Amino acid sequence: MLIVEGEPVGATGSSPVGERKIRRLHLTSGTSNWGMMIGARAAIEYPTRPVFVINISRGGIPIAQWDAAAADPNMWSAAQANVPAVLAEIAALTGQTVDRIDVAYWWQGEADASNAAGYPAPLDALITRFRDLSWFGRTAPVICSGLSPYWLTNLESIMDLAIRMAVSMDAGRRRFVDTNLLPQVFWDPTDSYIHMTGAGYWEASDLAWDAFANGGGSAAVGEGWQYDRENTGGCVFGRLLPLAGYFGAFVKDWAGASLLAIVNNSTDGAARARLQARVGAKSVNLECDPGTGGRLVSTDDYWGLIAAGLTLAVFQAPAVDNQTSATLLAKIGGVTVTKKVKIGAADSGGAGYRMLRIDN
Repeated sequence: MLIVEGEPVGATGSSPVGERKIRRLHLTSGTSNWGMMIGARAAIEYPTRPVFVINISRGGIPIAQWDAAAADPNMWSAAQANVPAVLAEIAALTGQTVDRIDVAYWWQGEADASNAAGYPAPLDALITRFRDLSWFGRTAPVICSGLSPYWLTNLESIMDLAIRMAVSMDAGRRRFVDTNLLPQVFWDPTDSYIHMTGAGYWEASDLAWDAFANGGGSAAVGEGWQYDRENTGGCVFGRLLPLAGYFGAFVKDWAGASLLAIVNNSTDGAARARLQARVGAKSVNLECDPGTGGRLVSTDDYWGLIAAGLTLAVFQAPAVDNQTSATLLAKIGGVTVTKKVKIGAADSGGAGYRMLRIDN
């Protein structure tokens, strides 16, 4: 859907034709009068400007039909064939130069619920292809609305995570509209709550318009991250979905790179780079200081409970002979004592065993 608003020529704005500069064009994918309602919201906010709406949509089809090589109905081809023609008609009607849109609205995904994990990539690719078209432009924001949480299949819990993920891939130019904010009374029971009532679409159009006009609707999405308050309670930094049971996750496919760095640039001897976990009065710190380096510090007398048969710790020294030693640093009675555990030669502790020795 395209919406065009023009500059006013008078207080009444009774005619859509005259000395008006076309200011906004909006592209919307949808299957209902929701798109027209967004146009109505624009007309209400700018009553003296003409508003034009172009809808490029078809109900019940997956996002694959927006691929450039898709079989009929090929929505990509439909957009390319119709949008430039509509822009030319608007230009002729208004007498102004109209050659690009301002914002794209996207509301789709029910047909892709069986492959939610595979949804973000084609949506991201589609938006990227649109940006290569002169009439779409490099800066037009894309407003993506969430789906129904009340259908037999909870589309909100399945698809909204994937939609938010696609939004987070370019959060500076994409926004997510959380339709889950609207209660069940706005969803149509005769349609198994998958779509909305007329009143519901009117409220949803308000959310969608606000996302563009006032910068709202960016619910819980930032550049390269997203937060999922409804289902997992967690956030993720990286192109993946939040994980249930975890507050945060760092996800990056980058060989040899650190996922998380804690850096303290101070040269003071008391400086620490610290990561702390605390429950009640108990805490454990993974920290590094400029003296001893990395260490694990706990409020208890032990720092880990290891199941039988698992390795508690590994001490590795560069030497490869039978006198390899590993240094232990222990604090006894408030005094730090450094000792070396010396590993003896093969069979020094008896057949099949090595002797371990610690100096006095």
